[in-house]
Amino acid sequence: SVFYMEKKYMNLTKVSVIVPVYNVASFLSACIDSLLGQTLSDIQIILINDGSKDNSGSICDEYANKDSRVVVFHKKNEGVTKARALGVKYATGEWVMFVDGDDTLPSDALYRLYYKVNDNSCDIIQGCWFNFYGTYKRKGYLLRNGKMTGKEFIHQLLCGGAPVGILGKMIRKNLFDQDAMSIPSEITNNEDLLMNIYLAKKAKHVYFDAKGLIYNYSIREGSVSKRRLNLKKWDLLFSELRRSLSCDFDIDFYKYVIYMMVRLRFKDPEIDFTKSSFFDLCRINLHSYGVLSRVNISIQYLIRPNQINYNIVKFYILIAKLKRPLICLVNSNL
Repeated sequence: SVFYMEKKYMNLTKVSVIVPVYNVASFLSACIDSLLGQTLSDIQIILINDGSKDNSGSICDEYANKDSRVVVFHKKNEGVTKARALGVKYATGEWVMFVDGDDTLPSDALYRLYYKVNDNSCDIIQGCWFNFYGTYKRKGYLLRNGKMTGKEFIHQLLCGGAPVGILGKMIRKNLFDQDAMSIPSEITNNEDLLMNIYLAKKAKHVYFDAKGLIYNYSIREGSVSKRRLNLKKWDLLFSELRRSLSCDFDIDFYKYVIYMMVRLRFKDPEIDFTKSSFFDLCRINLHSYGVLSRVNISIQYLIRPNQINYNIVKFYILIAKLKRPLICLVNSNL
């Protein structure tokens, strides 16, 4: 069941900011304050209390009582995807942005994204961000700047050129269709990638704002992004991802799956991805890559996860990480 604080909805707001809230009472006020303090004031803030067991719900109600732009929904816990879907249903803005309840936005974030996306006639805009690890922060980099097609955006998502998360993006509301909002509830990690792909399939143009720092992302122990899943659930994700993509993205898909398997194997050595129904498909479809290529080394590591193969793969990943800031330093447009 869902109930919400009664109030008149604002008509034709520029942006609806949707905040799924689950047990983030210690961080929630900072999040909401950062939204209410935006230089773009014509916004709607939708707080979805997803069955919190702490006093997050009370904090939401307090803000709704103080500011007419804030709308609160209280519902049983069903996960972030369903919480976001409820928010989209009641969004009155032409544009939608998702923010997690323990994250914040810089004060000019919505203003910058709103006018850039309209000036460039796009359906989605992606800005840059800071990852916060307690007191330490690290900048996230985009390796493209400017306009691209929805198809190019999908390529960027699968090949590491864009963050697969839904955060840090402003999205035209009419892109949200049944596919984007009905991702199986069993998929509880990387569901954002699926949503992004469904949205990208409907988008004519996407804009990357490589110079705009518009999101502060908190990395915490115990957050959803830190959870490990079993092999069966990862196969379900890969299956849904395969179904969502046309054959134009076959190679991108198989490379994404192999690289994801490696990352997960690093985190949890107990998962044997050679038993995945997708592993042999990846090997067959990526057979043309050379012995010393990152693709082949990654496959060999998954087959024989010894120390030598582990070190080689770690070296390739380190080189890839170092390339991002270096490319941005050399390219004045980034």
